[in-house]
Amino acid sequence: MSNNKNKQIMLTTVREYSNSIELRKQVTRAIRAAKDNGEYSEAQELENNLKVWESKYFNLVPTVYVSFMVGYRLYYRSVVKLGKSYFTHGDKMTKSNGYRAIEEIEAITEKMTESMIADSYYY
Repeated sequence: MSNNKNKQIMLTTVREYSNSIELRKQVTRAIRAAKDNGEYSEAQELENNLKVWESKYFNLVPTVYVSFMVGYRLYYRSVVKLGKSYFTHGDKMTKSNGYRAIEEIEAITEKMTESMIADSYYY
């Protein structure tokens, strides 16, 4: 069920992952502020550091494929799994955040992708 077959995996905690997500958001905001102020060399340096950090941390956290519902719509996505918790875009996937019926799946097939695209046509 994991999509980590040929990938080195880093073990981390939920707290460490949440802190890293927050730090990544702060660095991204700093990059945007530097670009807005015309400090392009500083923005480029921050972007390079962020890419190195992502390759050493975020690309190594364990991920799985899941299906889940938000409202009455069914989605399929690759998410981070830490312990029994799932995270998408840094947010924990809980019922109170609107995620229901979360199930791990083997892979996201072309048929699943087409069903999501077809469903999005109606909204």
